[in-house]
Amino acid sequence: MKIVRTPSTALLNRDVVLKALGNGADGVMIMDIEESHAAELSERLAEKLREEVNLLREQLLRISEQLEEPQEGTEEVSEE
Repeated sequence: MKIVRTPSTALLNRDVVLKALGNGADGVMIMDIEESHAAELSERLAEKLREEVNLLREQLLRISEQLEEPQEGTEEVSEE
């Protein structure tokens, strides 16, 4: 686990979080003081990121499924 401290979660942006995920992080935890302006901003950021990551996951699943389908004009080779 790697902890990255910032003066405020309001300084985080989507690119920083997506880069962490792209570099292999299993997840990113964003914490701030409850009921603060920074907490509101970080909650909005987290919600937007959840939506974006879910869309990316769906796209990757579709691409993966397409790659697994036999292409037109090619025959499946049986492994006997």
